[in-house]
Amino acid sequence: MDEILTAFIEDAVDLLASMESGMLTLEQGQHDPETINSIFRAVHTIKGDAGVVELEQVAAFAHVMEDALSLLRSEKIRASSPLVSLLLRCCDHIKALIADASAGNTEPDKARADCGAALAEALRAEISTQQATPGKVGQLSAAPARLPTEISSEIIPLEPLPDSGSVPSRQVRVQAEKLDQLLDLVGEMVSASAAAHLKAKKSGQTELIEANAGLVQLVESMRALSNQLRMVRIGEVFNRFKRVSRDIASAMQREIDLVIEGEDAELDKSVVEKIGDPLMHLLRNAIDHGIEAPQARLARGKPARGTVLLSACHEPGGIVIEVADDGAGLNKERILAKAIERGLVPATQKLSDQEMIELIFLPGFSTTDTVSNISGRGVGMDVVRSSIQALRGSVQVQTQAGQGSRFTLHLPLTMAIIDGFLVSLGKTYFVIALNMVFECLELTDHSATSGYLDLRGHALPLVLLRQRFGERSPRPHKEHVVVVKSGQQQVGIVVDSLHGEMQAVIKPLPALFHHLPGIAGSTILGTGAVALILDVPSLMASISSPDQR
Repeated sequence: MDEILTAFIEDAVDLLASMESGMLTLEQGQHDPETINSIFRAVHTIKGDAGVVELEQVAAFAHVMEDALSLLRSEKIRASSPLVSLLLRCCDHIKALIADASAGNTEPDKARADCGAALAEALRAEISTQQATPGKVGQLSAAPARLPTEISSEIIPLEPLPDSGSVPSRQVRVQAEKLDQLLDLVGEMVSASAAAHLKAKKSGQTELIEANAGLVQLVESMRALSNQLRMVRIGEVFNRFKRVSRDIASAMQREIDLVIEGEDAELDKSVVEKIGDPLMHLLRNAIDHGIEAPQARLARGKPARGTVLLSACHEPGGIVIEVADDGAGLNKERILAKAIERGLVPATQKLSDQEMIELIFLPGFSTTDTVSNISGRGVGMDVVRSSIQALRGSVQVQTQAGQGSRFTLHLPLTMAIIDGFLVSLGKTYFVIALNMVFECLELTDHSATSGYLDLRGHALPLVLLRQRFGERSPRPHKEHVVVVKSGQQQVGIVVDSLHGEMQAVIKPLPALFHHLPGIAGSTILGTGAVALILDVPSLMASISSPDQR
């Protein structure tokens, strides 16, 4: 794709997100002039830039929106809910036109053009209904078939430049692929410097050790800085949900306030890109299943408007994201009854309250009898958990009847480098994510062959790596159990030796090894040896099958 067109699309996406946020602010009754001006400037910029890249349909439709916003700026019309809804739909239409352009279709088909014409007509109709005095309220211009020669004579006031001189840009647009290559090279430098440092220590030469220590420190600083290059604000994801929550609440006839906290928290771009869908599903469930109808809330002594909280905060080595609501809470008895009805658990099985809650993560589970465009197909919560686990994270649930529910996601800050715990089995090294390590125990006998260990009166399921990976080296007299925890589940991983904490630069496995369950990647140790990174959630899932322990 042409670089100028690519730059336009990226900028337009940001401008549209800003416009949507401003329009939602207007709908909430905050009609400050600066919000309206910022929306107007955004659509004006899209119109002008679209003309530069010859996307005439985008420029023409943006011109229609600009006319409506111009009337709004001059207070000739008001930001009514119907008008804001139409403007939001207009944003969606521009998104669709831009998506067509990114796919190489610069000339929209008839259906897309008809949609644009219908939206323009709806805008004109809404303007007409707001005309207080005929002939004194501005009119929307008809959407031109082609981009007019002179788009607008209005000059948009901008902040003056200090002293008619040029101001250098403090930002540089970098392709993600190039950034990934840089991080890969930095990862190689980390491994190489660790190996050099180890050899320097073995040499016993003081000057060489000191010089190498300085080099290691510089590489570590470079690694920390390069990791920051991929860090983005999680607010980029959170802000998308303002529009989504509004639309879902409207469709479900709910009244909600979406409260966002911690949007300045940062994490790796690759993680941000992959948590959008899980968060979307949790938010949808909070509105659809959690928040009651206004009448039901009033009958229970609650405010008619429900509250959904979307928050983020940092924790050591990771980030915590919460989706909470003040709705009805999860009905544990109904969850268990549905699970039994659908054959997901035996009718005779006795479950604790937390185990009943965990049933919502079973594939195919749903408490909704009817299927809608929002929920009811039994596809979702299992995908949410698997998606979070694929990011080496975990999800936990807390609920209270009549008070609401809280879903807590624990995620690593980055997928490129992890704080790990190094263990070994024979001559093979493994790395376990440090944030999952709960404690370590000595195993002085071979009682682990039963598959369970008595841990302070509780049965701890064990994963026997020796059997799982076919290790043929002699079994040592003293083994170790690394107790790992993900969510509410704990298991013990039996290994030969413990080697302590380390930072692991994650490298993907070659395609030949993708079928191996229980392995998430690999890393290079300072000695040059390869260590395999254990996929702890996968190992936990395997304990339900004794022959896989």
